[in-house]
Amino acid sequence: MSETPRRYLLDLHLAYHLAGSLIEHELVGAGISAEEYAVYSVLGQETGLTPTELSRRLGFALSSTIFRSGKLIERGHARRIPNPRDRRSTLIELTPSGRRVLERARPAFGRVLDRIESHLEVERPEVQTAVSKLGEAVAAALAEAQDEALLQRKAS
Repeated sequence: MSETPRRYLLDLHLAYHLAGSLIEHELVGAGISAEEYAVYSVLGQETGLTPTELSRRLGFALSSTIFRSGKLIERGHARRIPNPRDRRSTLIELTPSGRRVLERARPAFGRVLDRIESHLEVERPEVQTAVSKLGEAVAAALAEAQDEALLQRKAS
């Protein structure tokens, strides 16, 4: 019996891009992109996040998160509020109009999930568990690589 090639990371990368294309297709009428939907969605689930917290939740670079949230703020769909835990920082939250945009886009995202789930050959909870565990492993590997790079910079 031959060993299965370790392609899961390549498969995940491909699935990520294909899912993004499917999300973009379904969101056409909603007036927001897949990446914007992610920002609206996270801000819709958690009230008042710092840009750094939002960046971590999204898996985006901080600069991308600041750019994307800035676009929402320009549209009046999000706002910055003082951070009660740290006077030097602000929190980002959706405005009522931002929540309405999210509510209009949610059915499109539901259609994406329905389409994908209709083609799954395993139960959804199994997929969720595997994807979550893979995400945790990737985050740990990234932190490890960043720590190693930091130690190498300090040593030189």
